[in-house]
Amino acid sequence: MMAGLNCQTPSITAWPIIRDSAKFYGTLSEDVDAEGMARLGHPLDGDPKVVSGESGAAGFAYVYEILSNPDLGKERAELGLDQNSRIVVLSTEGNTDPDNYHRIVDENNPF
Repeated sequence: MMAGLNCQTPSITAWPIIRDSAKFYGTLSEDVDAEGMARLGHPLDGDPKVVSGESGAAGFAYVYEILSNPDLGKERAELGLDQNSRIVVLSTEGNTDPDNYHRIVDENNPF
């Protein structure tokens, strides 16, 4: 589902910046990504809806999982995330696969 993120070769322009400045990285499953897409498509009251495709939602999905999963307290602590944290997440794609987006966000919506 997130084939666009599985390129296996980093950008030669971006890699030195990421390598020298990133303090943490992680991976996520497609189930976590789908939950992130659904949450963006069905936000909490008062939050705007964000239409984000599979690869675009990955950053949000990862952070959402760390913040909402009670089993990931160690990761939250390592990242220094708490109720006072301000997090910026960029979505790099919209609804690029309408059938899959509809299946994830509308048909199997957990929210």
